[in-house]
Amino acid sequence: MNVRALLSIFRRKPPLLTLNEALSHLGALDQFIQFEIIEFEKKRLLVGNKSDVRELVYFSIANAIWSTKAMIMECPSVAKSITQVLTELRIYYECLWQLVLLNRFKLVKDRVDVASLYPWVQLGTIAVKNRMLSAAPDLRNFVEGPFGSLEQTHFLAAVHEYINGKRITPIPITGDMIRDNVETIVTRITLVCKIASLEQINAVRFVMNRETIVALDSALLNGFDVTAAASYKMPPEWLARG
Repeated sequence: MNVRALLSIFRRKPPLLTLNEALSHLGALDQFIQFEIIEFEKKRLLVGNKSDVRELVYFSIANAIWSTKAMIMECPSVAKSITQVLTELRIYYECLWQLVLLNRFKLVKDRVDVASLYPWVQLGTIAVKNRMLSAAPDLRNFVEGPFGSLEQTHFLAAVHEYINGKRITPIPITGDMIRDNVETIVTRITLVCKIASLEQINAVRFVMNRETIVALDSALLNGFDVTAAASYKMPPEWLARG
């Protein structure tokens, strides 16, 4: 797939944000998601759930926000394409948790269960997005795309790359899935943001290497046991509040 084809997935062009606006919006989302995670953990401790699909929802959303924020600090030119970057990172982290769980649980039944989680995670992500908009309706243009419903073709293309290792993004292949996935997301972000400077590309690569290592050590991911998950269905209050 050529560069034009890679960029064609971004049909909608959200309004450009200044650096300060981008950081302000990300700061608001960061505060929101951290509050949600704290409240979720409190409730989970009370009911004693060992694993809950919402861990995966928060894992993907939080890491997308945190990585975007870190990237802008190292490479401010990313700010002009922030909604596309958030979308790319959400998909990257959604594929990362699937890759980790598929490697952790080898039984066929467990791997089928891992595959069945994604529709519920997507539903949960939309529910969180709706609560974001209820809390801050002025951020609609900022969060609707990255945390709303994904185009099926966009997600399937990402699965082929990040989980199946079938690369359409032009990168040097090492055979190490995590390393190659990092290089893929770096390339996709630099294409989306039209970054040509080697210094800025290396800054994006530095951030994604660091952020991926941190994400792989996340309690939200490492504490999840697909064989002990309480339920794959979203709690009724999530749907009601959406």
